[in-house]
Amino acid sequence: MEAIKKSNFKKPIIFTKVLDNATLVVVDNDTKVTYVDINTLEFKYDFKANIYHQRYATKLLDFNKKGNKFVSLNSENKELSIFDIDSDKKVDITSRNQGEISCIGIDPKERYIFTGGEDGKTFAIDIKTDKLAFNLPIHVDTVNDIVFSDNAQWVATASYDKKISLYNIAMMKPKFRLKAHRAPVLKLHFLSDYRLFSVDKDSVGIIWNMHDSKIIKRVDGIHDDVTQITTNGAGDLLFLGTKLGYVLVYDLNTYELIDRRFIKLHDAITSLSFDNKNNNLIVGLNNGELLLYDIYDGEKYINELLKDQNYKEIEEFVKENKLLVYTESYQTVITLWEKTLKLAKSFLGKNDKEKAKQVFGRFLNIPSRRQAIDKLFVEYEEFEKFMTLVSGAKYSLAYSLVNKHPVYKETIVYKSMEAHWKKNFLLAQKTFIKTKSYEKVKEILAPYRGVSEKTQLIQDLLLNANVYERFKNAFNKKDYTTCFTYIKQHSFLKEYGEYTSLQNEADNIYIQSQKLIQKGEKHQAVKLLRLLLDFEEFKVDATNMIIEIQDNL
Repeated sequence: MEAIKKSNFKKPIIFTKVLDNATLVVVDNDTKVTYVDINTLEFKYDFKANIYHQRYATKLLDFNKKGNKFVSLNSENKELSIFDIDSDKKVDITSRNQGEISCIGIDPKERYIFTGGEDGKTFAIDIKTDKLAFNLPIHVDTVNDIVFSDNAQWVATASYDKKISLYNIAMMKPKFRLKAHRAPVLKLHFLSDYRLFSVDKDSVGIIWNMHDSKIIKRVDGIHDDVTQITTNGAGDLLFLGTKLGYVLVYDLNTYELIDRRFIKLHDAITSLSFDNKNNNLIVGLNNGELLLYDIYDGEKYINELLKDQNYKEIEEFVKENKLLVYTESYQTVITLWEKTLKLAKSFLGKNDKEKAKQVFGRFLNIPSRRQAIDKLFVEYEEFEKFMTLVSGAKYSLAYSLVNKHPVYKETIVYKSMEAHWKKNFLLAQKTFIKTKSYEKVKEILAPYRGVSEKTQLIQDLLLNANVYERFKNAFNKKDYTTCFTYIKQHSFLKEYGEYTSLQNEADNIYIQSQKLIQKGEKHQAVKLLRLLLDFEEFKVDATNMIIEIQDNL
């Protein structure tokens, strides 16, 4: 990938930060602070602190949001100073750490300066008073990184002791000590949805769930020392800059490596930041170069190809920049493909193969799509036979064909067959409860004899009619915990109308909870969300929302 803008600062760039006023702060290793236009990289003004920094992998200085104040270590890394650029003032702060300070940071709400040291201690200093506010949990070795969540509720520290400490600033108490790395943890980065990324000296990356301290994913494909980390504005892409000059990109939805050579440069990457407004990745190098990359470079060309319905050229073009598949333009192609596929299936579901082939149009000349199309037509070769079996009520053979060709489940014919089954099963349920006659039930369900996926349900019906009665009573009393206990033990209960009503009830509870949150009635919302903890498909979301609400109370 080629940079869209370049500038040379002659000395190693150790820090960059995007400001709200379309300005980029660039700091070199002599702590010369330069403000440039983020679109053109043209010089605006600068400020010289004249502090020489030898390192760049750990954060030795940090800025506030406006970019008019920053804190920096001195050249010996034993003291620190706050610089006010507007007033050209400098305030020296005495270090609480014994020995060198290894990393520093300003929390996003600009309340505290955090210092981590070789002594394993991390101190929070009140910015207004310059006094010690509190300590973070102690590590037994050097603190390598200090990072904050965007909402400033969390701070995390990484250490040579191979551990990560997670601390809740809002509650002023430790959360977790994360232990899984087998080598010193060097870098951290907060991700969206209560996740944290860490990487160690052996280039092993881990994505953590902050709710329960469990590992979500061990990241594969890192074969170099990670020096810098950033994410895009949407939070679905993770960028890693390395000592050998590579930028790796990961999908934060699938956790898969998208491209290990997204960018290849000839010097160590010493800073990474992201311009959310323009979708530009900003890369600073050890040789002083500053480069801007449009991560969606080529989207305009895709739009031109879309006008001509040249889908084949689009598929070939996105191979040059794999991130183009994340653009709205390419998603338009995906949407068109999915609609075309759905329409083709509807024709095939009516056994009209000719019309199904016609709707694919220009997708037919795309090799990857053609392969999927050919496979679809092969799947439907026995569909006419399936229709004949269904119309003849030969359900055992019909369901057997569905197991062979699962795509048939999308057809009207299959849905009609399933509706007929549910109607008969419900009739059998009512008949059995009313008459307790096994023979009448067998007669009603006789056409389904030999259908493996129905056999167990039929047997359960005959053997567990009393279970249904208890389940029904629990449902009427809105005792959801008991309902789901019965469902876990007896899957046949999912065939009853009460189960469908349970799902609808969960949807209604969820909608009501969201309305309460929007109104600011958070306590009432939590009460409703706790009801959703009994519903398996809502359990994770409900848990996350309850924790988020409680953290903000």
